[in-house]
Amino acid sequence: MLYDRDVRTVIAAFAAAFIAAIMLVAYAGLYDRDPDVVTFTARDGRVIGSVEGAHQGFRYWTPFAGIPQGIVDKTVRSEDRWFFWHRGLNPFSIIKAAALDLKSGSVVRGGSTITQQLAKNLMQEKEGGALARTLANKAREALLAAGLEMRHGKRWILERYLNTVYYGHRAYGIAAAADVYFSKRLGELSDDDIDALVRLPKAPARYGENLFINPLLCKEGQGEEDHAGSTPPNLPLQRGGAAPVGRHFIEYAAGIYRMAGTRGARSAQLATTLDLGLQRRVEDALRAVLADRIIDDPKLTAAVVAIDVSSGDLLAMAGSRDYFDEAIDGQVNGAVALRQPGSALKPFTYFAAFAKGYSPDSIVPDEPLSFQAAGVDDEESYAPQNFDRRYHGEITMREALANSYNVPAVVTLNDIGLSFYHDLLRKFGITTLNQPPPHYGLSVTLGSGEVTLLQLTNAYAALARGGEFLPWRIFSDVRAARPVPVVPRAAEYAALVTSVLSDPMARRKAFGFNEDMQVEGYPVAVKTGTSFDHRDNWTIGYTPSYAVGVWVGHADGSPLDPFKFTGATGAAPIWHSVMELVLRDSQPQEFARPMEARDRSAPTIGARRGAELEQALAAPKSFRLMNPVDNATFRIHPYLPIDHQMIRAEAEARSSEGARLDWYLDGELLATTTERKSAIWIEPVAGRHRLSVEAEDGERQEIVFRVNEH
Repeated sequence: MLYDRDVRTVIAAFAAAFIAAIMLVAYAGLYDRDPDVVTFTARDGRVIGSVEGAHQGFRYWTPFAGIPQGIVDKTVRSEDRWFFWHRGLNPFSIIKAAALDLKSGSVVRGGSTITQQLAKNLMQEKEGGALARTLANKAREALLAAGLEMRHGKRWILERYLNTVYYGHRAYGIAAAADVYFSKRLGELSDDDIDALVRLPKAPARYGENLFINPLLCKEGQGEEDHAGSTPPNLPLQRGGAAPVGRHFIEYAAGIYRMAGTRGARSAQLATTLDLGLQRRVEDALRAVLADRIIDDPKLTAAVVAIDVSSGDLLAMAGSRDYFDEAIDGQVNGAVALRQPGSALKPFTYFAAFAKGYSPDSIVPDEPLSFQAAGVDDEESYAPQNFDRRYHGEITMREALANSYNVPAVVTLNDIGLSFYHDLLRKFGITTLNQPPPHYGLSVTLGSGEVTLLQLTNAYAALARGGEFLPWRIFSDVRAARPVPVVPRAAEYAALVTSVLSDPMARRKAFGFNEDMQVEGYPVAVKTGTSFDHRDNWTIGYTPSYAVGVWVGHADGSPLDPFKFTGATGAAPIWHSVMELVLRDSQPQEFARPMEARDRSAPTIGARRGAELEQALAAPKSFRLMNPVDNATFRIHPYLPIDHQMIRAEAEARSSEGARLDWYLDGELLATTTERKSAIWIEPVAGRHRLSVEAEDGERQEIVFRVNEH
């Protein structure tokens, strides 16, 4: 009887163990799904990189047979030397960790084996976030580790661990870590490289940064305490081999892929339009041009976009000068970040004007004027000023656009209308100006709204295409769309804009003969832009085959030094270098010639504006107060030196011999002038002011202006 009871007890124990084993195996099956790894290839088939959906980091899946034995051995020795002897849990490590946890009153050490670490990673991937360090979660981790050991062999666990563990700097898996830290394949790693990498999972953030600075700090067996104080502060990151390329492009492509709502299989591979050779040269050129500039401005960074005009293919995208440099927020993709474009939107203002019947020979006034755009809810009038703080009289639209004068652009936009202009920008693919037109006002032509470098460069590509919009393409297996003209007769208007932007003689007054805005032997059309408060520098240009855009600034949006950086001096040198690379080995192509103007008798802007402008431009009997205009408003900007914000007051005598003029500000004599064209500078002081000018014959003119603080 006793024997029968013992047999039943043994059978029950075996049955319970069997059921428990089945439950553990089933439990493991809930977590050990294959990860969604998507690999991206360049247009020539070469692999650019991979991403994994759970972490949005970099990952290259490597089968166990492709992982060098040295990596396996050193990983096991570093992380879990009893790995091949236990079944997922190491009781000695658990007892030691439990003693420390009880002593401290909280979970301070887990005693985790490689299998437990993998179990934790799988749980976090499935549950979408980090797990709290609680005893309950440690118990779940232990159960899953036991189930994984029962369900799979040691080779499977090592393969999965080495492809999923985090090594820092967004590198998941040993292959991604080899690429990120050393720009090498697994088979190219030296013993010292492997020693450094296998240490990283213990503290990816701390050891990863040390590895960038000094690989010896992460060699196996050497702790942080062994090198206390040995790392100099603010040391630039140094990586072995060539820097990894296309990081921002991979993230951008992965984002597009995820937005499509598709989950890729482990072996998914997507062909992209990226030219890998050009991408590497573009990134090298960007860093080379900025090398001297970052000495004075360490936060300086830049972004570059290159687009094939005929197909819309995105050939290159560099989002910063160093993806891995946290000091400059290098992971921020400047190619798709919202920035103010400055004067880079002006070509589309004049495209709209040409569509309304004007031509490059039409006359537009560059005079001190104030505006109140229809529909704009703003009590203050808007009085634009040119970058050079001068006015140039009545000029052609060709001269106004080529030299990027602000006042004529605002005059032109005021004439053609905000709604028409905004609708045109949307047709060119600029969708980020998503507020009603009155929200931006007339200053939108000077870049008061925000756009992305990618959208704006693609809009310039539409100009190169003859005014036909085509969405950019990043996946080569996606059928290209058909170009759509933005307006009827778009090719004519685009050719007129191109004829201005490609004319170095037309822009010589403002830019001189800037070699960075030309490419020797190739016709190029180019435009620069500098945003309000000097936060953003732009240069965008094109040939009949390629469009290239460059942004320069700080990732955090802080201002640049206005003495050192403008679109022509900050972004143009990079644009010149990149355009030379893009055009390498290609034959020069001429732009389409503009058609003859449809209506040479088209009235000037001044005639179309009517009585308001005529009154503003009318000359008084003895002199004419030209600037400021009545009720003008100025703002004091905190980021600019006050001597760069002086208000220029101008007057012109009718007589060629000049006239004596006394200038009064708020009743106090400021200056006396005698020239025919005279000017004084007024320091901006917050408040409402009255400026009076009196001639010898007693004629007196006065205006009121206001200065606001930023």
